[in-house]
Amino acid sequence: MDQPDLGLTHFIHDALVNFAVHQTTGIPFDREEQDFYELIVEARREHDHQHVARVLVKVHIEDINDNAPVFVGLPYYAAVQVEAESGLSIFKVSAVDGDKGINGEVTYFLKDDHGHFMIDQQTGTIIISVINSLDYEETPYYRLTIRATNYLTVIATDMDSEKNNVVGYQIFSKEHNSTDYFHIDSSSGLILTARILDHELVPEYDFIVRATDNGFPSLSTEVSVTVLLKDMNDNPPVFNQLLYEAYVSELAPKGHFITCVQASDADSSDFDKLVYSILSGNERMDFVMERKTGIIMLSSHLKQRMEPTYNLNVSVSDGVFTSTAQVHVKVFGANLHDPVFEQKMFEAELRENSPVGTNVIQVGAFEIH
Repeated sequence: MDQPDLGLTHFIHDALVNFAVHQTTGIPFDREEQDFYELIVEARREHDHQHVARVLVKVHIEDINDNAPVFVGLPYYAAVQVEAESGLSIFKVSAVDGDKGINGEVTYFLKDDHGHFMIDQQTGTIIISVINSLDYEETPYYRLTIRATNYLTVIATDMDSEKNNVVGYQIFSKEHNSTDYFHIDSSSGLILTARILDHELVPEYDFIVRATDNGFPSLSTEVSVTVLLKDMNDNPPVFNQLLYEAYVSELAPKGHFITCVQASDADSSDFDKLVYSILSGNERMDFVMERKTGIIMLSSHLKQRMEPTYNLNVSVSDGVFTSTAQVHVKVFGANLHDPVFEQKMFEAELRENSPVGTNVIQVGAFEIH
């Protein structure tokens, strides 16, 4: 200890960029990168370099829940026999979380209830099981969306002793009826989801957690909790219309615009990822499609005549889900040739006193195709 007027100053002996003797250092740490630091703090008078005190400071970085679970080995595909018995395990998937302890625990959910499958919510590796009989003719394949989530824990400490420092927790809703969507363990402060959350409906939840001790009278404090939902790809893209009709002349040049198909996606992060393609109906490669814009154009000058009609089956994909639409293209022929008479000269005889309306001769012409 030293008196303030003696000019006592403090220094960090080790040159560590993450530490400084200052009240407002404010440099963030990441436990996943480094969870432990050692440094030496030195104290001495401003002009006295002979009398120096040093102390070793060990800093352990506590973990917070700042990493979302990540599925390993995507995408997943599985096959099951039609006659598979109820309860048969057919596939395992896994997600990992960079946090440790309770912050790194992962729970799994099936987003939709298909009636044929169930999932073990608690194991680190999950198992999808057949719980009802399957019918290939009725449904040849299923697309399952699995959600992995971790927990949020709030902790309050009480400096009192014995039963006075036992703290209980409660959630109070600020908006969106947050108490319907989240549940808190009254003794540990562990916050869990109470139902499936949908980013497209409510992207953010705000609520109050109150911590109350068991003293008499009881004392309490409150903290605001904000939960931001990360948008996941759980909605398929949808074409603005299921049938497009277009017309084109058989003499249209290369690159001639035919039509433009467009789709939308409820997932905000997927709109820029949409990719368009022609699935069928373009066997002669008469058309090309821009993958990002959905514009359909003529591919080249055609040496042979175009078909009168084309029925194109087009698709749009966001990388997981795919939707389709139809494009009907009608081709009208070009007037390339003059008509030609059947013969170069026609002759006819007619009496000079023939009445008005008398048939003279019938001439004929035809179109060259």
